[in-house]
Amino acid sequence: NFGIDWNGGFGIIHKILRKKDQKMFAMKSVKNASQADKTMAINEASLISHLEANEMIQCEDIYFHNNSMYIILEMMD
Repeated sequence: NFGIDWNGGFGIIHKILRKKDQKMFAMKSVKNASQADKTMAINEASLISHLEANEMIQCEDIYFHNNSMYIILEMMD
Protein backbone atom coordinates (compact mmCIF):
# COMPACT_ATOMS: atom_id res chain seq x y z
CA ASN A 1 0.00 0.00 0.00
CA PHE A 2 1.44 3.37 -1.04
CA GLY A 3 -1.03 5.59 0.81
CA ILE A 4 -4.29 7.28 0.03
CA ASP A 5 -4.31 8.97 -3.35
CA TRP A 6 -7.91 10.08 -3.44
CA ASN A 7 -10.73 10.15 -0.93
CA GLY A 8 -14.16 10.62 -2.47
CA GLY A 9 -17.78 10.21 -1.55
CA PHE A 10 -17.98 6.60 -2.71
CA GLY A 11 -14.66 5.27 -1.44
CA ILE A 12 -10.93 5.64 -1.03
CA ILE A 13 -8.43 4.88 -3.79
CA HIS A 14 -4.98 3.51 -2.95
CA LYS A 15 -1.99 2.73 -5.14
CA ILE A 16 -1.04 -0.91 -4.66
CA LEU A 17 1.75 -3.13 -5.96
CA ARG A 18 1.27 -6.72 -7.13
CA LYS A 19 4.35 -8.48 -5.77
CA LYS A 20 4.61 -11.28 -8.32
CA ASP A 21 5.30 -8.93 -11.25
CA GLN A 22 5.81 -5.52 -9.58
CA LYS A 23 2.80 -4.09 -11.48
CA MET A 24 1.00 -1.07 -10.01
CA PHE A 25 -2.79 -0.93 -9.68
CA ALA A 26 -5.38 1.37 -8.17
CA MET A 27 -7.53 -0.20 -5.47
CA LYS A 28 -10.85 1.41 -4.66
CA SER A 29 -12.10 0.43 -1.21
CA VAL A 30 -15.72 0.96 -0.26
CA LYS A 31 -16.69 0.32 3.37
CA ASN A 32 -20.22 -0.72 4.26
CA ALA A 33 -21.05 -1.47 0.62
CA SER A 34 -24.71 -2.27 0.15
CA GLN A 35 -25.87 -5.23 -1.88
CA ALA A 36 -26.95 -2.77 -4.59
CA ASP A 37 -23.40 -1.28 -4.66
CA LYS A 38 -21.90 -4.76 -4.98
CA THR A 39 -24.27 -5.77 -7.77
CA MET A 40 -23.64 -2.52 -9.66
CA ALA A 41 -19.84 -2.97 -9.39
CA ILE A 42 -20.01 -6.56 -10.65
CA ASN A 43 -22.24 -5.57 -13.56
CA GLU A 44 -20.00 -2.63 -14.49
CA ALA A 45 -16.84 -4.78 -14.31
CA SER A 46 -18.48 -7.42 -16.48
CA LEU A 47 -19.47 -4.85 -19.09
CA ILE A 48 -16.03 -3.20 -19.12
CA SER A 49 -14.27 -6.56 -19.42
CA HIS A 50 -16.06 -7.17 -22.73
CA LEU A 51 -14.92 -3.83 -24.17
CA GLU A 52 -11.50 -3.58 -25.77
CA ALA A 53 -11.26 0.21 -25.99
CA ASN A 54 -7.86 1.70 -25.16
CA GLU A 55 -9.59 4.67 -23.52
CA MET A 56 -11.25 2.50 -20.85
CA ILE A 57 -9.67 1.69 -17.51
CA GLN A 58 -9.78 -2.07 -17.11
CA CYS A 59 -11.11 -3.70 -13.96
CA GLU A 60 -8.68 -6.42 -12.89
CA ASP A 61 -10.73 -7.91 -10.06
CA ILE A 62 -13.31 -7.29 -7.35
CA TYR A 63 -13.04 -8.63 -3.81
CA PHE A 64 -15.56 -8.60 -0.98
CA HIS A 65 -14.59 -8.93 2.68
CA ASN A 66 -17.13 -8.49 5.46
CA ASN A 67 -19.12 -5.39 4.43
CA SER A 68 -16.32 -3.90 2.33
CA MET A 69 -15.76 -4.05 -1.41
CA TYR A 70 -12.33 -3.75 -3.09
CA ILE A 71 -12.14 -2.97 -6.80
CA ILE A 72 -8.74 -3.47 -8.43
CA LEU A 73 -8.28 -1.20 -11.44
CA GLU A 74 -5.65 -0.73 -14.10
CA MET A 75 -3.26 2.08 -13.19
CA MET A 76 -3.17 4.95 -15.66
CA ASP A 77 0.09 6.85 -16.29
